[in-house]
Amino acid sequence: MTVEVSVYGSSYTENDIEVYYIYDPEYRKINRNSVPRNMQVPLLIETEFHWDKNDKEMFRKFANFTCRFTLGDQVVTTQGRMETLPLGSSYAKNGEKAPLPDHVVCPSARMKSIGSGKLEVSANGVDYEGAGFPFEFEDAADVYRIAPQSGPKDSASRIKFIGGGLKSNSQLYAKMGNYRLEPIHREQVKDQLWNHEEYLKSMLMTKTDLRQFKAIQHHLDEKQAVQSLNIIASECPAPTLTHGGPVFLSVGQVIQLDVVDEKHKRRLDDEAAVAAADGEQ
Repeated sequence: MTVEVSVYGSSYTENDIEVYYIYDPEYRKINRNSVPRNMQVPLLIETEFHWDKNDKEMFRKFANFTCRFTLGDQVVTTQGRMETLPLGSSYAKNGEKAPLPDHVVCPSARMKSIGSGKLEVSANGVDYEGAGFPFEFEDAADVYRIAPQSGPKDSASRIKFIGGGLKSNSQLYAKMGNYRLEPIHREQVKDQLWNHEEYLKSMLMTKTDLRQFKAIQHHLDEKQAVQSLNIIASECPAPTLTHGGPVFLSVGQVIQLDVVDEKHKRRLDDEAAVAAADGEQ
């Protein structure tokens, strides 16, 4: 249907604003009910969209999925979207009919405090239907210290993470990386004027440098009592070029996703690492 607005008496505009009425979706269950307060994690909400009553194309055009997180007097909204699981299965193959969306994906909100709150979902960005889901914001995930902080570059050793937010019910991953550095020979070095401050600044890692890490991921063993985690450090790639290192370590959380590889027409099991690195060393 379309809407016209009366601005004076019986005089109406000719905007013909489109309005589409939907049959309200039902949000059935969520894949997780807690995250560290400083991490933004994709939440998968199983949803009944009532495709026998709703038109997919019209729904996609007019829908505005928002996810509202409430914790005490704090209210944060994030932008959601419809999704079909397993990921990639929404594309038609070999003339087959593609499955319709069956989930809403909501990024979790970053909060300033911890505690038990609530998550609600709206299909139009205004009306939040249903009871929502209880949701808990846990201690911020961070790495305060690692021990030991050095070791042989050509062998593996056990590393202990000491930090906060490591008592999550979900699986945790560690990410570590090394610089691949090229040695400079003496004959390549030439005398030149230099500024001490500029030299020190040039020694700091830039955003480009941070994207050039060779990241290696490991499963963590959780130590609930002391809030520490142990991993086996990997052998450095090209140890003759890294000059010692890992140069950063971080922790994050993962969700299990079933990914479909469209190119090879086969199903893959993939673990998508989520959450940003909050503990670079």
